[in-house]
Amino acid sequence: MWHRGVEGFGLRVRPSGRRTYILQCRVKDRQRKFTIGSPWLVSFENELLIARSARIDASAGIEPHITPVR
Repeated sequence: MWHRGVEGFGLRVRPSGRRTYILQCRVKDRQRKFTIGSPWLVSFENELLIARSARIDASAGIEPHITPVR
C-alpha cells in the first residue's frame, strides 16, 4: 500500500502478516529500496518524516542513511 503524499513510501505486508514501512527511490540513477521500520515500534508520523528526509537526500544524489527500527 503506497502513501499518496510521499512518492515511493509505503507499507509492505508479507504473507506471514509482518508489516514494515519501506521507501523506494532513485539515487544516482540506481533504484533503491529501504526498510524504514515496523509500525508497532515507531509512529506513522515519525516514519513519514524519515521518508521525506530520505527522499530529499536521494534527489540531491546523496545515499540516504536509514537505520531500520525492528
